[in-house]
Amino acid sequence: MGLRFCPEPSGALTGLYCALHMTAALAVVTSAVPAAGKVLLAVLLVVQAVAQLRHATLQADTAIVAVDFDVNDSLLELANGRRIPVVVSQIYCVPCLQVVRLQRRTKQADSFFSFVVFPDSADADTRRLLRACLLKLSLRPPDDQRTSE
Repeated sequence: MGLRFCPEPSGALTGLYCALHMTAALAVVTSAVPAAGKVLLAVLLVVQAVAQLRHATLQADTAIVAVDFDVNDSLLELANGRRIPVVVSQIYCVPCLQVVRLQRRTKQADSFFSFVVFPDSADADTRRLLRACLLKLSLRPPDDQRTSE
């Protein structure tokens, strides 16, 4: 049982990032921070917004462009062509949203990827197949965190 999922760029995620960054910018502008601090925070918000929007539109080198889900070996593919073996460690599935936390199969326990699928990332049938596949997978930590019996 395997599934290769290739998401489309998400307009909903792009809109969410824009709304969140505009709210943060409004909070900075209306805060009691000195003018120099406001300028610094505004620049940092713009840099963060650009990075997040590149990920939402799958233009960043580290954006996830495909995931091969399988019972034993899952593999994610980044926009730069790298393929990374991962395990599914957490999932959240509802009809309109799937969030998957993938951890590398290495000793870097803190190395993880978050994979978010909004309704505009794929058609309804593909999202339904993804949900069914994710719910059948067993969640587990990376190899080095497993206990031996």
